[in-house]
Amino acid sequence: MDAVLVDYVQRIAKSEKADRRDIEISHIGRSLKTLAVEVSIPVICGAQINRDAIPKTLKDAVSEAENYGTAMSAIRGARPELHNLREGGAEQEADLVLGLLNYAADYRTEAKKAELPDVTLLEIGTLKNRVGEVGRWCQLAYEARFGLVRDPEPNEEKDLHVEASSSQYGRIREENLNKRSADATERAKLRRETEEKRLERERLRNERVPKMRKPKAEDPE
Repeated sequence: MDAVLVDYVQRIAKSEKADRRDIEISHIGRSLKTLAVEVSIPVICGAQINRDAIPKTLKDAVSEAENYGTAMSAIRGARPELHNLREGGAEQEADLVLGLLNYAADYRTEAKKAELPDVTLLEIGTLKNRVGEVGRWCQLAYEARFGLVRDPEPNEEKDLHVEASSSQYGRIREENLNKRSADATERAKLRRETEEKRLERERLRNERVPKMRKPKAEDPE
């Protein structure tokens, strides 16, 4: 088993009831963290966002937008934050918390409209990170009809309103993959050359060593 997936943490019931639900969620989070440590595998938990935390002005801006494209800036203003987690408490034990912003879903929810392009924007951002940066958002392309999440194509970046830092993400990753591939090829070449040199040294050493002469048999008396 490589990982444990929990969908989602607010659905887990605790045998011992606490005075407040957030305390129960905190206990559940601590139990999941203990499980991850004991079995040495990641435990990945889904969690709901409290939609009531989104300002009404942003909701109104989305609902009044003429179309999906004009609503995107308002939706971007509603990026989730750590305190937006519903019945918070489990995040205290988490090493990493990622926020997910599905522009198409938010547009349908607030604008009550179904007219959407085939490819929409989906963002993933770091809300908490014990060992790295917080507040970095990665922008991806989402094709709902296939359930496909991928890097945006260069010709899609304008329509998706991809930020410059995110549009470079796919290119940087591709460059890193190409570099790793080139490094692996170079290492294989060096290993091959090293082995060839070793075999050549062994051949030369064998040529320099005189062959052992077989002793003559003694004449019988």
